[in-house]
Formats: sequence, C-alpha cells, structure tokens
Amino acid sequence: MTENSFNITSNVPLPPNTKITVTINEPVNRPTPESYILLLKNMNKTLQNYNSYEINTGYGSGLLKRQINLLVDIIIRQQDEINYLKNI
Repeated sequence: MTENSFNITSNVPLPPNTKITVTINEPVNRPTPESYILLLKNMNKTLQNYNSYEINTGYGSGLLKRQINLLVDIIIRQQDEINYLKNI
C-alpha cells in the first residue's frame, strides 16, 4: 500500500494537528457480462449436487447468495440495455 499526501482546505476551523484519513477502495473484479450466464450455469450445476446439509453450510449459503447477486446484476444490465434500445 502506498501513501500519498495532499492538502485539504476546510471551511470549518479544525483543531491543530488534525489528521484526516481518506480511504479509496479498489474496484471489485467482476465477471464480464458475456460470462455471467456461463458462471451462473456452473454455480447452478454445483448447487444441484449439494444435499440439504451442504446447502446449509457457509459455502452453500455463500454460493446461493452469489447466485442471487449474479441474477440481479444480469437483470439490471438487461433492463439498462432495454431502456437504451427503447430510447433510440
């Protein structure tokens, strides 16, 4: 992690030696839109082989959450594309 320093000007008087920390989060690596469906199919195939105990483990519930998030991303992207095409 590299540290960069820069000056911040405040309209509000701050006590002397006040330290302000700025955190910048790196973007999360997400699958490309073309691979969403393939990834979803692979997750589903894995999930179909789980029994009820395995689904209730941390990995099984995490896989379900990832699938739901992936489905929501797919729906949002498709809706954005539909709206764009409607406006043309």
